[in-house]
Amino acid sequence: MSDRLDYGYVDVPPAAPFLLFVIRAVFGTSHLSLHLLPAASAVSILVIVYLIIKKLDGNKFSLVLALSCTTLAPIYLAIENMYTYDHLDKLWWALLLYFIVCVIKTKDSKYWLYFGITAGVALMSKISVVYLGFALLLGMLLTKQRKNFTKKELWLGGALALLIFSPFIIWQYTHGFPILEYFGNYASAKTYSANLLEFLYMQLFTLNPLTLPVWTLGLVYFFSHTKGKQFRLLGIAYGIIFILCLLTSSKFYVLTPFYVVLFAGGSVYASELIKKIKAHWLKLTAVVLIILSGMLFVPLVRPVLPIETLTTITEQFGGDLGVKTENIEITSLPQHIADRFGWKELAEKVAGVYHSLPPEEREKTCLFAVNYGEAGALWYVRRPMYH
Repeated sequence: MSDRLDYGYVDVPPAAPFLLFVIRAVFGTSHLSLHLLPAASAVSILVIVYLIIKKLDGNKFSLVLALSCTTLAPIYLAIENMYTYDHLDKLWWALLLYFIVCVIKTKDSKYWLYFGITAGVALMSKISVVYLGFALLLGMLLTKQRKNFTKKELWLGGALALLIFSPFIIWQYTHGFPILEYFGNYASAKTYSANLLEFLYMQLFTLNPLTLPVWTLGLVYFFSHTKGKQFRLLGIAYGIIFILCLLTSSKFYVLTPFYVVLFAGGSVYASELIKKIKAHWLKLTAVVLIILSGMLFVPLVRPVLPIETLTTITEQFGGDLGVKTENIEITSLPQHIADRFGWKELAEKVAGVYHSLPPEEREKTCLFAVNYGEAGALWYVRRPMYH
């Protein structure tokens, strides 16, 4: 899509292709350039976590604990190592949640303007941010934060979001809204429909099971803590998105960007509890355990091991590690790893068939790929030939 810029596409908004176009124009097309924006997003999110901790009046330990959870969560390690729509989605969710914290803590309505602008950019990056927007609006109606609906800045922020998102809406309108048909078939034809237990397992496993106490404390903090319950909106919004994901058979990782703020709240609460019970040894223990366990997950989410070694490990757990996003059979490697191997071999085989066709047929030949991994291989390895 970065070779064919437009205001919209069948299933996705235009921001990610446009940003990739800029990166390629400046740095060329290479392994390094394709990883620059995901890496920048990862660093930016750590800065946002730091800012959230400051707004929650956290100390150095709560900052270190929250950053440890965020940096080494397996799902984050996976998302931030690939150029997809998801690394941008995670970044914008984190920033939007930060602005909500700012609105509640400072009672300064100007943050609604920042929220609106960010929401517009987020919508131009990935549609799934509507889950967050809907959950926050409904959560506001259910809490004292409903008073924000009387603020003109909130409505102006909403207008700005709609204005920024309008080019994609116009594109969809002029093309007959193909996105409606796409998502009408998305859940049944592509997405793996996880039940409640499977969905919970995927959340626990991909966030690192040892971070469970931290983000659980985050929920407790936002619901019942003396200082934290002013942010009850965040706890309610998490529950709403959780239910929405189950009802719509969404991929499990749609919810995962939200844990950034739960890690922050849980770390602040954990620091207070440790101080209260005078178990200071728990500070170093908690951080070390989360870092070490997080490092153990690295080979499962990033291609750092030889393929033979990784296959030996993952086959013991059914290949997919119990984490499925699509309705495809996984035997040896998780999909996010399997899609990275065999690019050159696949492209060479397809090129062999392509060049065997008569010239008049080659001129009108299209290549059909089953998934992004195959399409990426054909585009990246044989890009000059297929231009």
